[in-house]
Amino acid sequence: MVCDGVDDLWGNADEQDCYKWNCAPGKWQCLHTHRCIGVDRVCDGNFNCGPYDETDEESCENRTCLEGMWKCQSPPECIPETYVCDVDFDCDGGTDERNCENWECPIGRWKCEDERCVPHGDVCDGREKCPDASDEKCIDTFLLSFVKFSIGQ
Repeated sequence: MVCDGVDDLWGNADEQDCYKWNCAPGKWQCLHTHRCIGVDRVCDGNFNCGPYDETDEESCENRTCLEGMWKCQSPPECIPETYVCDVDFDCDGGTDERNCENWECPIGRWKCEDERCVPHGDVCDGREKCPDASDEKCIDTFLLSFVKFSIGQ
């Protein structure tokens, strides 16, 4: 591929004059290597532009996250919204796991009684994903109704 930071042609010919190259929609161009990277990789806490080019992680304090992404407080990086209030600490200091009582779970996620979000597929699967085990309370209700049905009550 042209201007992707990978030498695909002899003599690095596919990486020459990349400063003239315009990135495709949804891509961001690195300042020094002129590599085109996905906008979701800008301010993600990793240097994605290649050797000696850290421009994808500069000025992240002032940068806003794309739709469907959430901004950690420190360092200011963007993570998918599905990582917020999911019981896993994805931001330094666990800022993505604070104030979950006011958080609406994204589509495809279920809210535990302790306000955390877990995938719908983890609810009533016999394995506790919520710290308060509220995702498995339905197992007791289901079993009780099954037993009552089985014995004719």
